[in-house]
Amino acid sequence: MLCATCNHVVPDRTAFIVQSQQYGLVAACCPHCGLVLLERCAPDDLVLVTDFLYGQMVSAGSAAYLTGSSVSTCCRPGILAFANRTDAECFQRGFGGVIMTLSEALEHLRTRLTIP
Repeated sequence: MLCATCNHVVPDRTAFIVQSQQYGLVAACCPHCGLVLLERCAPDDLVLVTDFLYGQMVSAGSAAYLTGSSVSTCCRPGILAFANRTDAECFQRGFGGVIMTLSEALEHLRTRLTIP
C-alpha cells in the first residue's frame, strides 16, 4: 500500500490509517503524513495510528505524539506516535523531542508547513 500523502510504501511500524465515508480506507506512511491527510477528513472518520514501541493500532485522538526526536522516519519534521504519554516520556528521555496531543501536533505541522 502507498501513502496517500507522499506516495512512499506504508510500513507496518508507522502506519496511520483513516476509514473515511468520503475516501474509504486511506493510509499514510507515518504520523507526519497522516496528520497532513487528516486535514482532508471529516471529524467522524475513524483514525488509527500505530504505536511506535509495540506496533499496536490505537486511536489517533488518544495517542501521544513525539516531534523533533533524534529518531526520525521517512518524512520531516519527524513525528512518532505512542499509545500513551508515559511511553512517549520514556522514549523522550532517551531520544529527545517534544510530546504533543493530536491537536497540538496538527497545529505544529500547520505552522511548520503552512497547511491551510
